[in-house]
Amino acid sequence: AEDLLTAEQQIVDLDRRRNKNREALGAIRRAEVQGTKVWVCHGDMFIKNPIGLTQKQLQQEQGRLDTEVDRLRELVKSKASEMALLEERTDEAADFMHLKPMSARDAAGMFGGALPRHPQHEDY
Repeated sequence: AEDLLTAEQQIVDLDRRRNKNREALGAIRRAEVQGTKVWVCHGDMFIKNPIGLTQKQLQQEQGRLDTEVDRLRELVKSKASEMALLEERTDEAADFMHLKPMSARDAAGMFGGALPRHPQHEDY
């Protein structure tokens, strides 16, 4: 149970970092940054880096964070499943712990190659 709680807290912490990176990338993309260099926090120090390098580093970190969050989510699923087995729980919720989302390709195949539009979408 402790591993499960630790993994969930790590997911929350990584999501916060991901969101901060996303905000920084958005500011760079919208040209809200002045000059050719920006201050970047690396651990416990700040370094002035070129905008292009900073954007590349943020995108790489986003990829690493996405991978780590996905790994932790799978760990949470497996730990929760193990706990359900140890508790000899046979409720329906335990059966749904290992469901995977449908890919866009699978969804397109179900609808004859075209994905259905959301009713609130302007082009609907």
